[in-house]
Amino acid sequence: MAITAHYIDDSWKLQSRLMRFIYVLAPHTAEVLSDVLVDCLMDWNLDRKVSNLTVDNCSTNDVMIENILTKMSHRNFILGGKLFHMLLKA
Repeated sequence: MAITAHYIDDSWKLQSRLMRFIYVLAPHTAEVLSDVLVDCLMDWNLDRKVSNLTVDNCSTNDVMIENILTKMSHRNFILGGKLFHMLLKA
């Protein structure tokens, strides 16, 4: 799993950083994936700075998003997490 962060710096320039590249043991269940992602956010103190999450259209990701919203306070997210899940379509 690759976790990247994109943000606007003090000079209003878009920055991107690879936060973590981690091997996730199978099976890739929603619980396993959400635990890895939440741990990364907490390790980097980003749990109060996340505005949304972009993932592919795998059905496991829908449950993973719900798990993350349950594990973390909705107050941490813009509009209570309503914009948190951004589906990526190619």
